[in-house]
Amino acid sequence: MKSEKSIQSRVRSVLKAYKHPIRKNEIRDLIGLAGAKGYARVNNAVQDLVKSGAVERVSYGRYQWVGQSPDSRYYKMQTNLWRFMWIRTKKGKSFSARDVSEVTGSAHYTAQKYIGFLFKSGFIEKVGRKRAFKTNAPLYMILPDKMNATVPLMKRQSGTAAIEKYLDEVRLLSASFFQIEDTKLETIQSLKNTNARIAALLNRCEVFAFSLSKKNKKS
Repeated sequence: MKSEKSIQSRVRSVLKAYKHPIRKNEIRDLIGLAGAKGYARVNNAVQDLVKSGAVERVSYGRYQWVGQSPDSRYYKMQTNLWRFMWIRTKKGKSFSARDVSEVTGSAHYTAQKYIGFLFKSGFIEKVGRKRAFKTNAPLYMILPDKMNATVPLMKRQSGTAAIEKYLDEVRLLSASFFQIEDTKLETIQSLKNTNARIAALLNRCEVFAFSLSKKNKKS
């Protein structure tokens, strides 16, 4: 009998190899396990991977490999944004980037970036505009034929993934400044610590960008 460690390793390999969501019974068939016991062992392996953040349940009964943290947080964030948009569209209501940002708690930049990806990929359409902060914000809805689609995931480009990851963290930290209202000593110290983290992250971006530019010149 195959060990549980071996089963999880094989389940992991199947999920990593598939570029689209897959059901647990399909995984069981692919790794050659049969019956209820085989399904139970695959189920346990999948649930362990979900808990670790490496696998995401993207729709009922379907799972997809999203990698390890922090990228798993990146994909989970997109799932939360999509669910909000789906609910709004289901109710016949449009949404703006600010609506998505405020309800999901994500950064406004993140909401704009994901909406831009969905629009270019043909998942959503513009349905109007609304006045917001002296500008006309576009309003969107998910296209009818995309309502049953699995969660569209915007993947980081391999060449700039590290920079994008650090910049996303910087943007989130920067956004937190505008949520602070008191000026207690603890708050000031927290702001100093946050500023130091931002500086460190930006430095990592600079280092990575420099190494990437050198690599591109050689090629």
